[in-house]
Amino acid sequence: MRREILKNKSLAAGIALGAILLTFILSVSIFSPFDANKQEPARKLNPPNRENLLGTDQFGRDLMTRLAIGGVRSLGAAFVVVGLTLGASIILGISIGLIGGVFDAVFSRIIDILLAIPSLILALAIVGVLGVGFGNLLLAMVISFLAFYTRLVRSYALSTRQKPEIITARLAGIGWTRIIFTHLAPDVFRQMLVVATLDLGGIIIGIAGLSFLGLGAQPPDAEWGAMLGESRFYFTTAPHLLFAPAIAILLAIVSANLIGNALRDSNEKF
Repeated sequence: MRREILKNKSLAAGIALGAILLTFILSVSIFSPFDANKQEPARKLNPPNRENLLGTDQFGRDLMTRLAIGGVRSLGAAFVVVGLTLGASIILGISIGLIGGVFDAVFSRIIDILLAIPSLILALAIVGVLGVGFGNLLLAMVISFLAFYTRLVRSYALSTRQKPEIITARLAGIGWTRIIFTHLAPDVFRQMLVVATLDLGGIIIGIAGLSFLGLGAQPPDAEWGAMLGESRFYFTTAPHLLFAPAIAILLAIVSANLIGNALRDSNEKF
Protein backbone atom coordinates (compact mmCIF):
# COMPACT_ATOMS: atom_id res chain seq x y z
CA MET A 1 0.00 0.00 0.00
CA ARG A 2 2.78 2.42 0.87
CA ARG A 3 4.46 1.80 -2.49
CA GLU A 4 1.20 2.53 -4.32
CA ILE A 5 0.79 5.79 -2.40
CA LEU A 6 4.36 6.87 -3.12
CA LYS A 7 3.85 6.24 -6.85
CA ASN A 8 0.69 8.36 -6.95
CA LYS A 9 1.35 11.45 -9.07
CA SER A 10 -1.55 13.40 -7.56
CA LEU A 11 -0.16 12.85 -4.09
CA ALA A 12 3.32 13.92 -5.18
CA ALA A 13 1.96 17.06 -6.86
CA GLY A 14 -0.17 17.92 -3.83
CA ILE A 15 2.69 17.47 -1.39
CA ALA A 16 5.07 19.46 -3.60
CA LEU A 17 2.58 22.31 -3.96
CA GLY A 18 1.85 22.30 -0.25
CA ALA A 19 5.54 22.22 0.61
CA ILE A 20 6.24 25.22 -1.62
CA LEU A 21 3.37 27.18 -0.05
CA LEU A 22 4.37 26.29 3.51
CA THR A 23 8.03 27.11 2.81
CA PHE A 24 7.03 30.54 1.53
CA ILE A 25 4.74 31.19 4.51
CA LEU A 26 7.23 30.09 7.16
CA SER A 27 10.32 31.67 5.62
CA VAL A 28 8.68 35.05 5.01
CA SER A 29 6.94 35.15 8.38
CA ILE A 30 10.25 34.40 10.15
CA PHE A 31 12.76 36.37 8.09
CA SER A 32 10.76 39.31 6.73
CA PRO A 33 12.23 42.68 7.84
CA PHE A 34 8.76 44.24 7.89
CA ASP A 35 6.20 44.39 10.67
CA ALA A 36 2.94 42.99 9.33
CA ASN A 37 0.87 45.55 11.26
CA LYS A 38 3.08 48.64 10.99
CA GLN A 39 1.34 51.36 9.00
CA GLU A 40 3.32 53.62 6.66
CA PRO A 41 0.80 55.91 4.88
CA ALA A 42 3.50 57.38 2.63
CA ARG A 43 3.86 54.00 0.89
CA LYS A 44 0.19 53.00 0.66
CA LEU A 45 -1.09 51.08 -2.38
CA ASN A 46 2.36 50.80 -3.95
CA PRO A 47 2.50 48.18 -6.74
CA PRO A 48 5.06 45.35 -6.52
CA ASN A 49 8.60 46.74 -6.44
CA ARG A 50 12.13 45.81 -5.35
CA GLU A 51 11.54 46.69 -1.70
CA ASN A 52 8.01 45.32 -1.44
CA LEU A 53 7.90 42.34 -3.78
CA LEU A 54 4.11 42.06 -3.66
CA GLY A 55 3.47 45.76 -3.09
CA THR A 56 1.80 47.44 -0.11
CA ASP A 57 -1.78 47.69 1.09
CA GLN A 58 -4.01 50.68 1.83
CA PHE A 59 -2.08 51.41 5.03
CA GLY A 60 1.38 51.03 3.53
CA ARG A 61 1.97 47.61 5.09
CA ASP A 62 4.11 45.08 3.22
CA LEU A 63 1.70 42.72 1.47
CA MET A 64 4.04 39.74 1.25
CA THR A 65 4.62 39.81 5.01
CA ARG A 66 0.91 40.06 5.71
CA LEU A 67 0.24 37.26 3.23
CA ALA A 68 2.67 34.99 5.08
CA ILE A 69 1.37 35.89 8.54
CA GLY A 70 -2.17 35.49 7.24
CA GLY A 71 -1.22 32.07 5.90
CA VAL A 72 0.02 30.97 9.31
CA ARG A 73 -3.29 32.07 10.81
CA SER A 74 -5.53 30.68 8.03
CA LEU A 75 -3.85 27.30 7.53
CA GLY A 76 -3.17 26.91 11.24
CA ALA A 77 -6.85 27.51 11.94
CA ALA A 78 -7.88 24.96 9.30
CA PHE A 79 -5.63 22.29 10.83
CA VAL A 80 -6.91 23.12 14.32
CA VAL A 81 -10.51 22.73 13.14
CA VAL A 82 -9.71 19.40 11.45
CA GLY A 83 -7.78 18.11 14.47
CA LEU A 84 -10.42 19.04 17.04
CA THR A 85 -13.25 17.76 14.87
CA LEU A 86 -11.47 14.46 14.23
CA GLY A 87 -10.62 13.93 17.89
CA ALA A 88 -14.07 14.78 19.22
CA SER A 89 -15.92 12.82 16.52
CA ILE A 90 -13.83 9.68 17.02
CA ILE A 91 -14.50 9.71 20.77
CA LEU A 92 -18.23 10.42 20.35
CA GLY A 93 -18.78 8.18 17.32
CA ILE A 94 -17.07 5.12 18.80
CA SER A 95 -18.84 5.63 22.13
CA ILE A 96 -22.25 5.95 20.46
CA GLY A 97 -21.63 2.93 18.24
CA LEU A 98 -20.42 0.64 21.00
CA ILE A 99 -22.81 1.63 23.78
CA GLY A 100 -25.89 1.49 21.55
CA GLY A 101 -29.40 1.34 22.98
CA VAL A 102 -31.11 4.51 24.18
CA PHE A 103 -27.78 6.40 24.15
CA ASP A 104 -27.34 5.64 20.46
CA ALA A 105 -30.95 6.52 19.64
CA VAL A 106 -30.88 9.89 21.42
CA PHE A 107 -27.55 11.04 19.98
CA SER A 108 -28.45 9.80 16.51
CA ARG A 109 -31.58 11.99 16.53
CA ILE A 110 -29.56 15.00 17.70
CA ILE A 111 -27.06 14.38 14.91
CA ASP A 112 -29.88 14.11 12.37
CA ILE A 113 -31.23 17.51 13.44
CA LEU A 114 -27.79 19.12 13.13
CA LEU A 115 -27.18 17.49 9.75
CA ALA A 116 -30.38 19.08 8.45
CA ILE A 117 -28.72 22.50 8.80
CA PRO A 118 -25.99 23.41 6.24
CA SER A 119 -22.62 23.60 7.99
CA LEU A 120 -21.86 27.22 7.09
CA ILE A 121 -25.37 28.35 8.10
CA LEU A 122 -24.90 26.59 11.43
CA ALA A 123 -21.49 28.23 11.83
CA LEU A 124 -23.04 31.64 11.12
CA ALA A 125 -25.69 31.04 13.76
CA ILE A 126 -23.11 29.95 16.35
CA VAL A 127 -20.93 33.01 15.67
CA GLY A 128 -24.05 35.14 15.99
CA VAL A 129 -24.65 33.71 19.46
CA LEU A 130 -21.03 33.68 20.67
CA GLY A 131 -20.00 36.97 19.06
CA VAL A 132 -17.50 38.00 16.40
CA GLY A 133 -13.92 36.77 16.85
CA PHE A 134 -11.45 34.32 15.34
CA GLY A 135 -11.62 31.93 18.31
CA ASN A 136 -15.41 31.86 18.19
CA LEU A 137 -15.24 31.27 14.44
CA LEU A 138 -13.03 28.21 14.89
CA LEU A 139 -15.33 26.83 17.60
CA ALA A 140 -18.31 27.38 15.29
CA MET A 141 -16.55 25.53 12.46
CA VAL A 142 -15.76 22.57 14.74
CA ILE A 143 -19.36 22.32 15.94
CA SER A 144 -20.76 22.66 12.42
CA PHE A 145 -18.65 19.74 11.08
CA LEU A 146 -18.87 17.59 14.23
CA ALA A 147 -22.28 16.05 13.52
CA PHE A 148 -21.30 14.81 10.06
CA TYR A 149 -17.99 13.41 11.26
CA THR A 150 -19.58 11.72 14.28
CA ARG A 151 -22.15 10.02 12.06
CA LEU A 152 -19.36 8.69 9.82
CA VAL A 153 -17.27 7.48 12.77
CA ARG A 154 -20.31 5.69 14.22
CA SER A 155 -20.93 3.87 10.92
CA TYR A 156 -17.25 2.98 10.56
CA ALA A 157 -17.13 1.72 14.15
CA LEU A 158 -20.21 -0.46 13.66
CA SER A 159 -18.76 -1.99 10.49
CA THR A 160 -15.26 -2.40 11.92
CA ARG A 161 -16.48 -4.28 15.01
CA GLN A 162 -17.86 -6.98 12.67
CA LYS A 163 -14.45 -7.70 11.16
CA PRO A 164 -13.08 -11.24 11.78
CA GLU A 165 -10.07 -10.02 13.79
CA ILE A 166 -12.32 -8.08 16.16
CA ILE A 167 -14.68 -11.03 16.63
CA THR A 168 -11.71 -13.34 17.18
CA ALA A 169 -10.26 -10.99 19.78
CA ARG A 170 -13.56 -10.87 21.65
CA LEU A 171 -13.86 -14.68 21.60
CA ALA A 172 -10.32 -14.84 22.99
CA GLY A 173 -11.46 -12.80 25.97
CA ILE A 174 -9.72 -9.53 25.07
CA GLY A 175 -11.53 -6.55 26.59
CA TRP A 176 -13.11 -3.73 24.63
CA THR A 177 -10.63 -1.16 25.93
CA ARG A 178 -7.70 -2.97 24.36
CA ILE A 179 -9.65 -3.69 21.18
CA ILE A 180 -10.58 -0.02 20.80
CA PHE A 181 -7.02 1.25 21.14
CA THR A 182 -5.30 -1.51 19.14
CA HIS A 183 -7.83 -2.23 16.38
CA LEU A 184 -10.98 -0.12 16.29
CA ALA A 185 -9.67 3.42 16.80
CA PRO A 186 -6.66 3.09 14.42
CA ASP A 187 -8.86 1.67 11.65
CA VAL A 188 -11.51 4.37 12.09
CA PHE A 189 -8.84 7.07 12.25
CA ARG A 190 -7.30 5.89 8.97
CA GLN A 191 -10.66 6.10 7.22
CA MET A 192 -11.56 9.45 8.77
CA LEU A 193 -8.18 10.93 7.86
CA VAL A 194 -9.09 10.54 4.20
CA VAL A 195 -12.42 12.30 4.79
CA ALA A 196 -10.75 15.10 6.75
CA THR A 197 -8.12 15.65 4.05
CA LEU A 198 -10.83 15.90 1.40
CA ASP A 199 -12.71 18.39 3.59
CA LEU A 200 -9.64 20.50 4.35
CA GLY A 201 -10.11 22.63 1.24
CA GLY A 202 -13.73 23.29 2.17
CA ILE A 203 -12.73 24.23 5.70
CA ILE A 204 -10.14 26.70 4.36
CA ILE A 205 -12.83 28.25 2.17
CA GLY A 206 -15.28 28.35 5.09
CA ILE A 207 -12.85 30.13 7.40
CA ALA A 208 -11.85 32.57 4.66
CA GLY A 209 -15.46 33.19 3.67
CA LEU A 210 -16.64 33.97 7.19
CA SER A 211 -13.58 36.15 7.80
CA PHE A 212 -14.36 37.91 4.49
CA LEU A 213 -17.73 38.81 6.03
CA GLY A 214 -15.97 40.24 9.09
CA LEU A 215 -16.89 37.39 11.46
CA GLY A 216 -13.38 36.02 11.99
CA ALA A 217 -10.02 37.75 12.28
CA GLN A 218 -10.37 41.42 13.21
CA PRO A 219 -8.12 44.32 12.12
CA PRO A 220 -5.20 44.66 12.19
CA ASP A 221 -4.67 40.88 12.24
CA ALA A 222 -3.77 39.41 8.86
CA GLU A 223 -5.87 36.51 7.57
CA TRP A 224 -6.48 35.53 3.95
CA GLY A 225 -10.26 35.91 4.04
CA ALA A 226 -10.09 39.22 5.90
CA MET A 227 -7.47 40.44 3.40
CA LEU A 228 -9.84 39.61 0.56
CA GLY A 229 -12.57 41.54 2.29
CA GLU A 230 -10.37 44.63 2.65
CA SER A 231 -9.10 44.43 -0.93
CA ARG A 232 -12.52 44.66 -2.59
CA PHE A 233 -12.55 48.43 -2.10
CA TYR A 234 -9.28 48.85 -4.01
CA PHE A 235 -9.63 46.32 -6.82
CA THR A 236 -9.52 48.90 -9.63
CA THR A 237 -6.60 50.89 -8.23
CA ALA A 238 -4.56 48.10 -6.56
CA PRO A 239 -5.56 44.66 -7.93
CA HIS A 240 -2.50 43.05 -6.31
CA LEU A 241 -4.31 43.30 -2.96
CA LEU A 242 -6.94 40.88 -4.25
CA PHE A 243 -4.80 38.56 -6.33
CA ALA A 244 -2.24 37.73 -3.60
CA PRO A 245 -4.60 36.18 -0.99
CA ALA A 246 -6.89 34.73 -3.70
CA ILE A 247 -4.00 32.82 -5.31
CA ALA A 248 -2.75 31.65 -1.90
CA ILE A 249 -6.20 30.27 -1.02
CA LEU A 250 -6.44 28.59 -4.42
CA LEU A 251 -3.04 26.90 -4.06
CA ALA A 252 -3.88 25.67 -0.56
CA ILE A 253 -7.18 24.19 -1.73
CA VAL A 254 -5.63 22.52 -4.80
CA SER A 255 -2.88 21.00 -2.65
CA ALA A 256 -5.37 19.65 -0.09
CA ASN A 257 -7.66 18.23 -2.78
CA LEU A 258 -4.81 16.51 -4.63
CA ILE A 259 -3.59 14.85 -1.44
CA GLY A 260 -7.12 13.94 -0.35
CA ASN A 261 -8.02 12.39 -3.70
CA ALA A 262 -4.80 10.36 -3.73
CA LEU A 263 -5.44 9.02 -0.22
CA ARG A 264 -9.05 8.21 -1.10
CA ASP A 265 -8.04 6.27 -4.23
CA SER A 266 -5.40 4.32 -2.30
CA ASN A 267 -7.86 3.58 0.51
CA GLU A 268 -10.43 2.26 -1.95
CA LYS A 269 -7.89 -0.14 -3.49
CA PHE A 270 -7.04 -1.63 -0.14
